[in-house]
Amino acid sequence: MELYRVFYACAKEGSLTRAADKLHVTQPAISHSITIKIKVTNRTTPESIALLKDGSIDFALVNLPLTDPQLEVKKVFEVHDCFFAGPRFEHVRGQRLSLDEILSLPLILLEEGSNSRQYLNQFMQQKEYTLEPEIELGSLDLLVEFARIGLGVSCLTREFVDLEGSTLFEIDLAERIPPREIGIVKLKNVPLSEAASAFVHSFFFKGNE
Repeated sequence: MELYRVFYACAKEGSLTRAADKLHVTQPAISHSITIKIKVTNRTTPESIALLKDGSIDFALVNLPLTDPQLEVKKVFEVHDCFFAGPRFEHVRGQRLSLDEILSLPLILLEEGSNSRQYLNQFMQQKEYTLEPEIELGSLDLLVEFARIGLGVSCLTREFVDLEGSTLFEIDLAERIPPREIGIVKLKNVPLSEAASAFVHSFFFKGNE
C-alpha cells in the first residue's frame, strides 16, 4: 500500500477506522503502514539549512524569502510576527500601542542572523526606528519563557505560540508588522523518502487535492 494514500486518507478522514474503510483495508493494516519514526527539531532558519545540508534532516520549515541554489523551496502558509508579554505588563493589555510605545518596553528578540530578526529589522528600518533589545536569544522556546516570567516583551510568530493555559497575551499594535511567508525546503535533486514525502504532502498540501 502506498504511504501517500495512507497518510492522505488518515489526514482527510481524521480517523484510522474511517481511513481503513475508505481504502478498503483493515485498521491494523493502516496502523502498520503509518508506524514511522518522526523527529521534530526547533531551530532557526540558518540552523535548519545547515542540518538539511549535512543530511541530519529530510526537510525543514523555514522563513522566506530564501535563495540558495542547493535548495528547492515551496511556500506553504503566511505567518504574523507580534509582540507578546506576561503578567508584569498587564497594564498594556487591551491598549493599542504605537511603535514608539512598544520600543520603549524591554524587548526580547531572536539574535542577529535569523531570518525572523532580519525581517523585523527591515520593517523597523523602513519606519526609521532602530531596535535595541534588552535580551537577544537563539531559541524560540526561551523567547516564550523569558516573556512569561516578565523579563521583557518578546517578538514571536503568532501561529507558533500556544496561548491555551498560558499567562502570555498579544500586545495590540497600531501599526502591525506585515505577514511573512513560511516554506518547506529540501535539497534540490535529492528525493524525499516515501514516508517523508507522504508526511509533507498530507499535512501541508492536502487542501490542494
